[in-house]
Amino acid sequence: MTCGARVIQAFVLGACTAMAAARCLSAEQLRVRADWFQARHRVHELNHTQQRELTCAKLVEHAQQQQQPQHVYTRALSPWTYRLNRDQRRFPRDILEARCLCEGCILQRAHEDRPHEEHTYNSVPVYTHVLVLYKTRCARQPHKYRLTKRMLRVTVGCTCVMPTYTGDHRETDLG
Repeated sequence: MTCGARVIQAFVLGACTAMAAARCLSAEQLRVRADWFQARHRVHELNHTQQRELTCAKLVEHAQQQQQPQHVYTRALSPWTYRLNRDQRRFPRDILEARCLCEGCILQRAHEDRPHEEHTYNSVPVYTHVLVLYKTRCARQPHKYRLTKRMLRVTVGCTCVMPTYTGDHRETDLG
């Protein structure tokens, strides 16, 4: 397929999708459209298992014992854990979101023998936006649904930053 043909196909597909989003869909049409959307946007249902309850204190203890946690989110200077954000009206229904575990950052200065949570720095969330579909019932056809595209702000991790100062006091950057 030529580049021009791909552009035309994308334009037609986008127009059809926009028209379909504006009309009411049956439960089967809704399922097909949601499956297509999730495949197109590489969104997959999550096999979410409940993480054990991690805390900043536990991760500091592991660092002091020189036990290297396995995952990036637990090895970071500003570690985080994940929680499930579930919405039955949304596609995808399940989205994992990061939650910062520490207020400060886990650091070890050159003159110190053990890492600790350093409160002269802040752990702050890092966000991105993802495209999702929301379904709502049609007013005159309660057995049918309408789909609406929305951008959803999702916390994807945490990072360690220097705090901001205004006037004579320090402010924490907590999103």
